[in-house]
Amino acid sequence: MTDATVRHYLDVLASAFVVRVLAPFHENLGKRQVKAPRVYVTDSGLLHALLGITNRRALDVHPSWGRRGKAS
Repeated sequence: MTDATVRHYLDVLASAFVVRVLAPFHENLGKRQVKAPRVYVTDSGLLHALLGITNRRALDVHPSWGRRGKAS
């Protein structure tokens, strides 16, 4: 899949409010490094389906849920 195709699909999903695309905050014009935008899925049901989370127990143990437990 080409770079332009992926950008087009992201634009379509963003216009349908399925994802939110955040552009990089800083642009490095002096460097040749291309910073990719951050893509966030706005529909939690779709996100859980993509991550394979089917119930509350699976959500509690999934690594994307974040750090929980005792403070270090």
